Amino acid sequence: MKINLSHFLDTFLQESAEHLETIELGLLKLKASPDDSELLNGIFRAAHSIKGGAGAFGLTHVVKLTHALENLLDQMRNGEAKASPESIAIMLQATDFLKILTAGRDAACPAGMEETISGLEAMAASPNSDPSSAQAHAQTLKSAGPAPEAKREVEYKVIFQPAADLFATGCNPLLLLRNLGNVATVISTRQTGTLPALADLDTACCHLAWEMIVRTETSVAELKEVFEFVEDQARVEITPLVAAALISNAPTRSESRAEGAPAARESSIRVATEKIDKVIDLVGEMVIAQAMTSELVDRFSPDTHERLKECVSTLERCIRELHERTLSVRMLPVGTIFARFDRLVHDLAQKTGKKISLTISGEDTEVDRGVLEMLGDPLTHLIRNSADHGIETPPERAAAGKPETGSIYLSASHLAGNILVEIDDDGAGLNLPRIREKAIAKGLISATDELSDDKIRSLIFEPGFSTRNEVSDISGRGVGMDVVKRNVAGLNGTINVSSELGRGTSVKILLPLTLAIMDGLIVRVMDHRFVLPLTSIIETIAVHEEQIFSVAGKGEALRVRDQAIPFLRLHQLFRLTKPPLSHDPVAESALAEDEDERPHLAVVVERGSLKAALLVDELLGQQQLVVKNLEKNFRRIEGTLGATILGDGSAALILDVAALINSLSRADITSKEPRQISLVA
Repeated sequence: MKINLSHFLDTFLQESAEHLETIELGLLKLKASPDDSELLNGIFRAAHSIKGGAGAFGLTHVVKLTHALENLLDQMRNGEAKASPESIAIMLQATDFLKILTAGRDAACPAGMEETISGLEAMAASPNSDPSSAQAHAQTLKSAGPAPEAKREVEYKVIFQPAADLFATGCNPLLLLRNLGNVATVISTRQTGTLPALADLDTACCHLAWEMIVRTETSVAELKEVFEFVEDQARVEITPLVAAALISNAPTRSESRAEGAPAARESSIRVATEKIDKVIDLVGEMVIAQAMTSELVDRFSPDTHERLKECVSTLERCIRELHERTLSVRMLPVGTIFARFDRLVHDLAQKTGKKISLTISGEDTEVDRGVLEMLGDPLTHLIRNSADHGIETPPERAAAGKPETGSIYLSASHLAGNILVEIDDDGAGLNLPRIREKAIAKGLISATDELSDDKIRSLIFEPGFSTRNEVSDISGRGVGMDVVKRNVAGLNGTINVSSELGRGTSVKILLPLTLAIMDGLIVRVMDHRFVLPLTSIIETIAVHEEQIFSVAGKGEALRVRDQAIPFLRLHQLFRLTKPPLSHDPVAESALAEDEDERPHLAVVVERGSLKAALLVDELLGQQQLVVKNLEKNFRRIEGTLGATILGDGSAALILDVAALINSLSRADITSKEPRQISLVA
């Protein structure tokens, strides 16, 4: 009987990605430890596994390339060849081509692969000869263009994110999209920008962005020409989705893979057997508790009341644990994305002519897969910035009394129910006078504005901001850090930058562990109920009117233990009014006087280093909640993260603490009236 292996192909492709990651990391470590036999054996085993699987599926190009790679690795394992920078470079190129060949079911042989195979074979045939022939092959690979006879259509993911001030340059983004349609077939288009509420809409600003899938025979360079006149006013990313003979530069594929979203086949995840076993055990407990509860309900009597309460309590405990266990199945170590940055730093060092080392710690720190996938792009931008803007060239570092090799440190750790990711470097640091000068030139601030150092540092997150005079293929377009901040904010996180001129820069990103389930405090404001994330709450306090005072031009503040904290009345922010409780004016007046005499309740919250006190009417208790996306079912409401269903079946909005704190800095509340948010569609 003939066995159909095609449905196993996706599994093989996913496993190949893991093996290629092992090969790539091993080759990078091999530069520092060329005689490490265990490292060589690990790389060889990974390559051999790919070759064996590729043979079973008839992937001849993969077999041919891995066979050449294996031969050279075998020479090194036997001591007949040494791991030189040239041999490692050509093996990394082979790894890049293998990534292309295993990117999908219909991946074709890319141009330039034969030159790499020839280079591998030449090194294996003459392991002790001058490596110049391999260098020539590598140079040919970099400079070679696609062969005309191999030209075919390729699909690309195109991200076009104009800066807010694009209209001021006279550009029309719709014309650019039309021009793109002239050189490529647009398969799908999705708007990724968000229009503000009509009252807040600034027609002079471009609020929308686009994400498209296109199919074309033209090269990436030709596609980029469509957007060449808006390079400084937009974020443009073009990523090949299907490998083809048109792709002639393998490292480009590697980099785009690092920056872009995970491939479609990565929709599955590996789960530890231990986690599955615990979920199954828990389900078994629930089945028993459910059976006991059903039996007690069928023969209910006053004598069985206490026993029934125990069974229901057991069910509640099991459901809560099942929530946590199910969530843990989605938890992945951050090392799954941290691993890609070794290669990124290696390639950046080669491009910039710098010596850079990357130190990673906390790889085992787990975070929800949804958060993890969205974290890759911000981290890529930040590490690129550290390498290009932060780390100096070897002569500059030597002149400053530093080691020639610059250091970038990437770490992750758990912090109070959140994940803290830190990117530190020992480079030149932020030049605050230079940042201020650029901000004035771009009209972000005026020359007379007095700004704190923190405020000046925060200017690097403004759209279109860059201190570079020249644009490179790494940075300088000013479309990186604003995207980082926006992505982090989209994850309900915060980002803080600290720096010391000449000593380095530190970036801290604080994110929730998951976006699906959260612990929250339910509060009542007027006749509405809201939820505050528990991880954002510092304390709840009783407040008397004499503790509240106005700050000219800054709104209200609350005096708490000799500390002034910005104060926000939620009923004013959301324009809530209390319905009449009775038709008796005397009774209503008496009730109003009684409420005025009672102290108010304030919930003190924090996001990053900022705090605020939120006025509420009542605390209704703590609860674990499932977060529902509000935009899909209703519309976006500023100041909220989403909604949840409470125990009585009613809906409650989950407040975005970061947005509420930001609203305090944007509002002119001298009249105690903050900028209002409508809950009405």
